[in-house]
Amino acid sequence: MKVEVCCCLMVFVLLSDASAGLSEKQVEEQQVEEQQVEEQQEVTLRCPWPVKDTVLWSRQRGGSDTDILSADGHQDRKYIADPDGRFRSGSDQSSSLVISNASASDSGRYLCDQQPAVDLVVIPAGWRVRVVPERGSITLRCLPAAGHSDVPSWRTEAAELLPGSKFHVSPLSQTLVISDVRLEDSGLYHCGGGAAFYLRVIPEKKKSDPPSPEQEHRGASSGWQPILRAVLVLVFLLVLVTITAVSYRKGSSSQRKVTVT
Repeated sequence: MKVEVCCCLMVFVLLSDASAGLSEKQVEEQQVEEQQVEEQQEVTLRCPWPVKDTVLWSRQRGGSDTDILSADGHQDRKYIADPDGRFRSGSDQSSSLVISNASASDSGRYLCDQQPAVDLVVIPAGWRVRVVPERGSITLRCLPAAGHSDVPSWRTEAAELLPGSKFHVSPLSQTLVISDVRLEDSGLYHCGGGAAFYLRVIPEKKKSDPPSPEQEHRGASSGWQPILRAVLVLVFLLVLVTITAVSYRKGSSSQRKVTVT
């Protein structure tokens, strides 16, 4: 009987883990929100899904993850040097991260319980923000305070921009023209070594295509997961009761045979 009960327990646990795995996969597929804030301001990053008793906040930058703090609603445990106390958990049951006096170095992707939650962009104070739709074009004009060069150079945080089919630099008007703008063109643009602009690219609205069989299956699975778990519990209890009853009858029958003998 013990072996049969253990087998039932193993099946129940495996099926429960499988349904829970579907939920984790759906969390990974959620789109990461972009949040912008100017330097020296306070920003609150929220975890877009329910968290456990303890939540871990990390930052992803340059291909590596750095743990910032974990919080359980009562106290914060920090894993980075924070002498000014700029990082702390929020008041909403520790599911948010608050950054005070934000700096450009705080930019990056923030993870909530090791899952991508927010892309934070900290814009240096005094920079101008320009917005352009994806696949459009935009002209950035070098600010007077950016330098005294007649042909100022333009660069992003990653590298210097070279004239070509996508980027056109005009020495006469001291402008940078970006054609066929893509999402990866979002970011900070420097002119002549000084501050210039933060460019934000709005994603192009795509026509809604009919859902694929895989998407339909995934959407349906999210609806029947609670029902599946309830059915599993009922089946497990029914099997357990049946095994107990059969074992009890076998035991009673054996006792009667011994008494008759």
